[in-house]
Amino acid sequence: MINNQKIEKPDLKIGFIPIICSTPLIYAHSHGIFEKNGLNVEMTKPSGWSGIKELLVYDYIDAAHMLSPLPLACALGIDGKKAELRVASIQNINGQAFTLSIKHLGIRNVREMEGFTLGVPYKFSMHYYLLCYFLAANGLNPLKDVTIKEVVPPLMPYYLRKGILDGFLCADPFNQIPVHQKTGFIYILSKDIWDGHPCCSVATSQKFIDKYPNTYKVLLHSILEAEYKLHYATVEERKEIAKEISAPYYIDQEDYIPVAQSLSGEFPDGKGGNFFIPDRIDFIPYPWPEYGKWMISQMQRWSQLPGKVNYNDIVESVFETEENIELAKSFGFQVPYKPNLGGIQPFTGKDPFNYMIKQPFCAFVEEPKTFRKRTSIESYNTYFTDFNRHMAYVAGGNLDEQMEITDSGEVGLCQQLFNELTLNMRFMKNKLQESNEMLEQRVNERTEDLKESYNKIDFYKDLLAHDLGNILQNIQSSVQLVDILKFDPKNSDKMVELNKIIKRQLERGSSLITNVRKLSEIEEREITLKSIDVKKIIETAIEHAHVRFSNKTFEIKCEIPLETYNARGGDLLLDAFENILINGVIHNGSEIVQLWVNLTKIQENRKSFIKIEFKDNGNGILDERKKVIFERSYKKDRTTGGMGIGLSLVKKIIDNYNGRVEIESRIKGDHTKGSNFIILLEEVQ
Repeated sequence: MINNQKIEKPDLKIGFIPIICSTPLIYAHSHGIFEKNGLNVEMTKPSGWSGIKELLVYDYIDAAHMLSPLPLACALGIDGKKAELRVASIQNINGQAFTLSIKHLGIRNVREMEGFTLGVPYKFSMHYYLLCYFLAANGLNPLKDVTIKEVVPPLMPYYLRKGILDGFLCADPFNQIPVHQKTGFIYILSKDIWDGHPCCSVATSQKFIDKYPNTYKVLLHSILEAEYKLHYATVEERKEIAKEISAPYYIDQEDYIPVAQSLSGEFPDGKGGNFFIPDRIDFIPYPWPEYGKWMISQMQRWSQLPGKVNYNDIVESVFETEENIELAKSFGFQVPYKPNLGGIQPFTGKDPFNYMIKQPFCAFVEEPKTFRKRTSIESYNTYFTDFNRHMAYVAGGNLDEQMEITDSGEVGLCQQLFNELTLNMRFMKNKLQESNEMLEQRVNERTEDLKESYNKIDFYKDLLAHDLGNILQNIQSSVQLVDILKFDPKNSDKMVELNKIIKRQLERGSSLITNVRKLSEIEEREITLKSIDVKKIIETAIEHAHVRFSNKTFEIKCEIPLETYNARGGDLLLDAFENILINGVIHNGSEIVQLWVNLTKIQENRKSFIKIEFKDNGNGILDERKKVIFERSYKKDRTTGGMGIGLSLVKKIIDNYNGRVEIESRIKGDHTKGSNFIILLEEVQ
């Protein structure tokens, strides 16, 4: 508790956007830091950045998680109502990425992005400025060569999936979600554009600081305490924190894995790479003046702020640097002498205007746009008539409606608020649409799961009634014959034969139970692929076949070259090979049973495969039966005859190893001369 008796306003409302950048505020709330220090904080989630800005400007909330440039834009009066806001603390550095749709996976350089539609959370954001900076540095004019749209962060993955956006530069976890969903990939981390760049901040109004100075100090103390904990958290601790902040009340992510990957820095990039970058996002509180000066330079560079301004005065009026750094030192932060500006060189902060004016594609405007100033009742009536027309259009369901900002003063603010309102309503509509699609998808998936479960039950019930029933019937018949013949010594040869039949039926039942168990295991456990020595597996399978049928005359001929044959597979490959060999012996019918095993390498679609062929001289399989020979599993279809579930198991195994199993006649055009079972597995080079 910090001077609890002096806190003027213990009950606070703080707004935040559900992104990982807001973790310090969430952590201070969920871990009781606010409460311990005497604050009763209510966390609220506005629909977007314009909403959170308006709530703070019009005093509906006491403090807010804000884009770092937003308080500067408010102080300059270039984003709605002019307001004296203060950046109390930078919440995080880094923590963004430039993500593209998976359809652009083959892109080779930035120039190929010409014509793209790209998303950013807000035009007064580090996301927008870093995207423009990056595109310009690589030869694209961000104001002409691409289209940049504002999209609230939670909708970014949805817009990417639907093809509304080609890519976006956004906060996490919304870069990692498309990777997780296999709909996008990370083109570049913002850290690799400017390592150590500021991202989000905690802001409040100067009015709040003046009226509640002790409350402000406790608020700042609580935020820095949370940042300190996060900055020094281990990878495993960050993964646990990811679970906490994914809760519906906070970031609201049912699947916390993308949150954990972003926060811990252990992540796949969607291009086949896996990385460990601990400071993919970090929590460093210092609002360096150089940050503010660079942000203002970008506002001017991209035509948001016309005319010359006093950089130093504006930054000093917004960034609370000294108090923040002194408090950070007291917590144990190792405060550097100056910020890292390596990614934006030659910027130093000494002459930001001249730095800006020399940058490529600079669109600085000398003279500000002139706005109308209404003075008469008649002119206001004209405005309200126009305003009502726009409102009627929105009431009719057109949420794309926007008003041109033509006026200064309250009229201009009203026009901007109208535009922000329709934009946020459109986002809310799209979010509901996404939620509806996700719900529909889950219902369909659940329906399919229930169907599959029903089919499994039916399948296993059928096994008991049909296959095991047949086995037991054969055993019972044999036992009855034994009872009849056992008293006559002349029947000893018949007794031996009946004993063999009983033994074979027991083996058949044991094999059936084993295969059912393995089918169940394949469905329930996650398959891990590894390099498998195919030659060794074949040798073992042949050896097992000879042991199993030691009392039967058959021969297996092998054509296996001396070179190495390693394939991508797993431990169940032996079962697949054994099942094919067993079927080749049991269901043969020839007087002399012959099997052949051939091993070769082939190329298919520019990939190397190992081809294993199991041929037999049995009765063969009709072409129409070949189409369903592997499909007995979970179906009532009995067209596979007496093959049991062995071939269903084979297909299940090979499918799980990303391979392929096929069947054809051993002699083309003549199915009566035996079969050829072909397995293709991806070669491990």
